[in-house]
Amino acid sequence: MNDLLIRWGNRAIGTLVLAAVSWGVFIHSAFPAISATVLFGLLGLAVCIWAGLRLFAQDASGLRLRNSRVGRPASPSGPQSLWIWGPITLLGLFVILQMIPLPVPLVGALSPRRAELAQRLSEGLPELKSSSLAFSVDPNSSLRALPFFVFPVMAFLLGGFLASSRRRARGIIRILLFLVLAEALYGLAEQLTGHRHVLWIPDKGWDAQGTFVNRNHFAATLSLFLPVAIGWLYFRISDHISDPDPDRDSLLPPTFWDILNSRHSLWLFAPAVLVLGIIQGHSRGGFSSMVFGLAFMLWAGLRSRMVRAFAVVGILLGLAILGSAIESDYRVVFNRFGERGDYEGEAGRMATWRNSLGIVSDYPWFGIGLGNFADVYPRYEKGDYGWRPLQAHDEWLEGLLTFGFLGMCPLVIALVVCFVKSYRVIRHAGRDKPWLLGVWCGLLGLALHSFVEYTFHSPGIVITASLLMGLLLGFGRLHGISEHQRERSPELAQE
Repeated sequence: MNDLLIRWGNRAIGTLVLAAVSWGVFIHSAFPAISATVLFGLLGLAVCIWAGLRLFAQDASGLRLRNSRVGRPASPSGPQSLWIWGPITLLGLFVILQMIPLPVPLVGALSPRRAELAQRLSEGLPELKSSSLAFSVDPNSSLRALPFFVFPVMAFLLGGFLASSRRRARGIIRILLFLVLAEALYGLAEQLTGHRHVLWIPDKGWDAQGTFVNRNHFAATLSLFLPVAIGWLYFRISDHISDPDPDRDSLLPPTFWDILNSRHSLWLFAPAVLVLGIIQGHSRGGFSSMVFGLAFMLWAGLRSRMVRAFAVVGILLGLAILGSAIESDYRVVFNRFGERGDYEGEAGRMATWRNSLGIVSDYPWFGIGLGNFADVYPRYEKGDYGWRPLQAHDEWLEGLLTFGFLGMCPLVIALVVCFVKSYRVIRHAGRDKPWLLGVWCGLLGLALHSFVEYTFHSPGIVITASLLMGLLLGFGRLHGISEHQRERSPELAQE
């Protein structure tokens, strides 16, 4: 009975996580008002089930390995590292500290500009004068934005849990690939047929954007999964190559003819569809993210047969699609790389970044708090151009002015540790290495894309990226466990 409960609990967690990702990617644009509530409900319920398994079913889950020669005990707990959860915890406490009312003299000493702003407001509206003050410019806005800080943490935790079973992690990746392919095909269909709708909402844009209102978010999602699709292609083709040692690199196809002759060669269409979707999205950031992601994958796999096997097919496919793009209206995007921003004159991204640096200068240590950029930015805008950005169009810059240096330090430490540890995981992943490497390269490309776009303001993207990073680190708990032993043993392969 306990094993049955655990099995159904695992399936429920996977279903809820996929439902949250699907909602964030496909439905969020149509119901933005209730989106946060739905996402919090789905992820919160999944975390509650995980906590129940963690507290009451750990030893009977079929995931705990009692033979020390096989590997460390693997329990349904998610990524375990003080260097990851320590900074995440510190950042969470810092966000709470930003919203707590503190004595005005203390806030004035630590953040003079915040106290000066409150003083000016109290001079105009005496009823706002108070003996306490929060570091956040508007604690109510920060409180409303808090769920979007919690979502990635929950998705990261659940991703680590789902990776405690290789079969379950592979199933999650397979479903995510099907979802992103559906997103790409829908965006292409709407753009190429001229229907131009976002779900049932008419849209006048001429770019492929799928179910996203923003074409850059559409391209970012496809760019994230492009290396994953290539890695998954190699992983699936390696299934028909027999080898007594499942961790040997020879499991990867030795020539590109093995790809074409395999029954899994249909997976070749996945990268082609994703590249075409990125091209038709006409996004500079999406194109750059695609190039960086593939470049990282090439660099990381130079000594692997994976790269040599795909060299001919990949280069020919890439040249054909790129040539088609240059001959089409995508040449407009190449021309836009020479522009300073999306808008004429001083109202472009460059001007937004310059003005945002003034906020960082005035709130260097404690920042302005979550969700306050749109309210603070107009005070630093030079000139009136009839356009008010709601985001800084640079997630790292906006993070710096939101959290200050004290808040960004633990965030950067956690991210760096995640990338370093996950890359070490890939080196010991056996024949799962290709798609894990694809996930790692896709996430790194997305991180670079975030320097010129507000990608993490999209719930679907931030939840998906956090889930994938959790999956990567979750494989770290399988180090030292022979994949051959795990997949041959019903107990170790149990869902």
